Amino acid sequence: MKATELRIGNLVGTNESIGGAYKVAKFDENETLLMTQLSGGYTTPTKELYGLPLTEEWLKKFGLQKNESGHWCNLVEGYYCYIEIVPFKNGIYQLGIEGHYDARLGYTSEIKYVHQLQNLYFALTGEELQS
Repeated sequence: MKATELRIGNLVGTNESIGGAYKVAKFDENETLLMTQLSGGYTTPTKELYGLPLTEEWLKKFGLQKNESGHWCNLVEGYYCYIEIVPFKNGIYQLGIEGHYDARLGYTSEIKYVHQLQNLYFALTGEELQS
């Protein structure tokens, strides 16, 4: 993984962790990240990081709710629209924006990892996706 794919606050995994999610706390000049976990923190090179697969469990943790179409939705306060996460294929999702009167504004490219969803959500809303 490249440091350019990440922002502070992104959730990732490391080669040394077994199923744990770590939050990026800061970067240093050597592209080494200071990682924090709920129980403590440590430093690791970016080459030892991997994306956490986006799953229904993560979508629930982020507060999205499944609608009758099987899509995961989150109301974006103040924008009068919904962020819609659509199951696509084999653990891959697409993000869409749904406005008034079911007007869909389009779908993004494939989203496979938690940090990709976090970054896209932030780019669209200016707010962090909270877990």
